[in-house]
Amino acid sequence: MTKAELGEIISKVFALYYFFQAAWVLTTRLLSPLFHGGTHLIDPYILLSYTVSLLFFVAIALGFWFGAEKLGSLIAGQNPDKVITTAPAQHFMACVFVGFGCFLFSFIIPDLAELISLAFHDETVQKIKIQNINMAEKAVKIALYFVLSLLFILGANGLQRGVMLLRQIGQK
Repeated sequence: MTKAELGEIISKVFALYYFFQAAWVLTTRLLSPLFHGGTHLIDPYILLSYTVSLLFFVAIALGFWFGAEKLGSLIAGQNPDKVITTAPAQHFMACVFVGFGCFLFSFIIPDLAELISLAFHDETVQKIKIQNINMAEKAVKIALYFVLSLLFILGANGLQRGVMLLRQIGQK
């Protein structure tokens, strides 16, 4: 693997990170009010700021993903074709996906702790009904993150093959 290929992989990892940031803004800031009575309860300026941040995250993610080759050679600096390891890029990419899956899995822990503490908290019936909406959202978020982290951890080789296929499509 050359320095430029390593830089390209790093760029695609940043793209995945910003894609998940965009998904977080979409699910927690824009879609969450639908569970609490609609978006009319949110100030229009705040809704606009959430929408703009979502668009920025998506734009940055797309820039990192589709500009990965150019960014990889910029990251590599001088002598981008210098071989830095004899292992193929596919092995490194699979390791990166497993690491990203573990990173994504770490987001489950605080929400799961809060969900468990709310489930065992002794409150009045009205407060429990209010918290159940929050608990349902957290349960969906935990399930989504768990499935995505398992896909990244257990399906790293399949994801790596998919990335390589997408990479070849742009070159044909």
